[in-house]
Amino acid sequence: DDESILTYLGVEDSYIHQSLPSEMQTMLNESTIEININTQDDPHILKIGQSLDATEQEAFTSFLWDHSNAFSWSYADMP
Repeated sequence: DDESILTYLGVEDSYIHQSLPSEMQTMLNESTIEININTQDDPHILKIGQSLDATEQEAFTSFLWDHSNAFSWSYADMP
């Protein structure tokens, strides 16, 4: 799915969006790609910007994979 975070949140035309700097608006409207930072049997899906080049995507995915324990994937993971 390639929807932007603003479309997902339903605020693409909102006052919040319009008050952001233009660079931030562009970044938030960017299409995304889904990445899985866990196993296929128990996927943990995150979205990253589609405009990242292959090297950046790989580096970012690796970073997220290495730090996946920082995310709460279920209520049991929350302090």
